[in-house]
Amino acid sequence: MRDTAEKAVRDHYSGVIPNSGNECNEISLEMEDRYGGFWMVSIFDSDYDIAYTISRRSRSYGLFGIDDRIVLIARDGGKYRHFGPV
Repeated sequence: MRDTAEKAVRDHYSGVIPNSGNECNEISLEMEDRYGGFWMVSIFDSDYDIAYTISRRSRSYGLFGIDDRIVLIARDGGKYRHFGPV
């Protein structure tokens, strides 16, 4: 799982802030296609912000430090994607 996440980050993360939403979406789609479920991907610039996110309830998450940013990839939910309102 770690290798897949690292490869997805390397393939899609550019460091350009206006592109970060699309990059996060592409990374999460790769994780969902490979492992199922719903995956959240966020890019943070502060370590402390991560403590109050999905990492508190997810058993499957990873942090990747790139430049001065931190990429969080975390699994949430069951085995199926959620396409409607939660």
